[in-house]
Amino acid sequence: MRLEQDLKEAYENVISVFYDISKDMTSTFDEREIVDIALNLMKKVISYSAVSFLKYSSAKEMYIIDKAINYNRNTKNILKKLIKDGIIEWAARSAKPFVTIEENEEIKTSVVVPLIIKEELVGAIVIHTNKDDSYFDINRIKILEIISSQITISFENVMLYKNLERRNDKLKALKNYMDNVIKSLTNGILVIDGKDVVRVFNIKMQELLGVKSKEI
Repeated sequence: MRLEQDLKEAYENVISVFYDISKDMTSTFDEREIVDIALNLMKKVISYSAVSFLKYSSAKEMYIIDKAINYNRNTKNILKKLIKDGIIEWAARSAKPFVTIEENEEIKTSVVVPLIIKEELVGAIVIHTNKDDSYFDINRIKILEIISSQITISFENVMLYKNLERRNDKLKALKNYMDNVIKSLTNGILVIDGKDVVRVFNIKMQELLGVKSKEI
């Protein structure tokens, strides 16, 4: 009876995670919010003691701890060792979560979940637990893969959104520049499109025709 209850609760947690992934992680273009949502989702299916999000700087060839939850001196040392021993690179090469057994009284296992966009490592989520490696069965690993995949998709959406914003800003700046140039010309300019809508009517042409732009 207890086993059935555990399976039911596990199933409900998984369904809840999938629902939250589709609802929450696609509703923001802020990387920090995406990470916060992801770590909260993982808590529903992984009983972790500490968790962190590392950003990888390809220019500096180093990892930057962007978010860390429940870390103490012990878990900080474990994290540093994972980085130093190249475990994160190993997980990145395998392109899937990697479980490592820790020789530690407080932490029994650590899991590195690589975040890869177009075959490039952009970061990793590192989970520390007091569970043994058998805790990370195929179902939990699959959920971690799904969450990491959604994180990278969300990160890509953020980059596309930022690129679009930059492009729009450049177009606005160019339009403002051209408007100022046209306004300052000493020749009169009047531009009418195919639907007889006035698109350009500079100050000099207004003076020549004796008509203000707001009157057209």
